[in-house]
Amino acid sequence: MALKSHSLDPQTVKELHNELPRCSVIAQEWQDRVFPAGDSGGEAREPQTVGELLEANRLAIGYVYKGGQCTEYVFHRTPENIAYFLGSRPDASKIIVTDALDRLILDTVGNLIDTCPDQELLREVKKTLIPIQRGEAAAQPLFCPTMDEVDEYYEGQLAPESGQLQL
Repeated sequence: MALKSHSLDPQTVKELHNELPRCSVIAQEWQDRVFPAGDSGGEAREPQTVGELLEANRLAIGYVYKGGQCTEYVFHRTPENIAYFLGSRPDASKIIVTDALDRLILDTVGNLIDTCPDQELLREVKKTLIPIQRGEAAAQPLFCPTMDEVDEYYEGQLAPESGQLQL
């Protein structure tokens, strides 16, 4: 119970990850998913397809309000990705980021973070976001399909003759 109030810095997580023994029987891609380097360790590969994104199991849903419209996006939930997502949409009037269960991660008013219940996450996001907002860094490209694209992916997974998911 005492460990719940403590967290390891990203460098320590990275060092621990590097010390884990590799098993030659298990595919490397699977090992990286089961033993990720951490949210900001940088070793875990970013999802590049909708299938990989959904398998990663760390989804964030971004609701971007702009010009009276709301567009929903899905992306891999890391502090850096949240910052890149926000930083690449400076003209949005409001952004809400939730987890896959629709629990609030953070929201913005314009390009300023308004609410973020997890203060540690807020500190991590700001490390990347503030330089972007100041023009000192650019928001990195981020794989974030729209919810419509995710729905199309699921429809493509249905067996045409039975309407059942293909395994």
